[in-house]
Amino acid sequence: GQTLFDEYSKCCTLVVVVVARNAETLDMKSPAELESMHYNAALVNASRVDIVNEVTLLEILMKEWISGAAVDVFVKE
Repeated sequence: GQTLFDEYSKCCTLVVVVVARNAETLDMKSPAELESMHYNAALVNASRVDIVNEVTLLEILMKEWISGAAVDVFVKE
């Protein structure tokens, strides 16, 4: 569950998010959760765009809190 993500994201260098889009998963990854990821981590969001907030993800990338990201889609294609 959520506790496992929190625990593993602090030590893993690759985090892949693959979940269905529903009311429980919208903006599922908060800024604090993304900021707490390992500094050398890359995030792959293979889910819909609004599971991981793309504005927050961009801010975290620009601040170099994680090393990279890949997303399947953007809010505005």
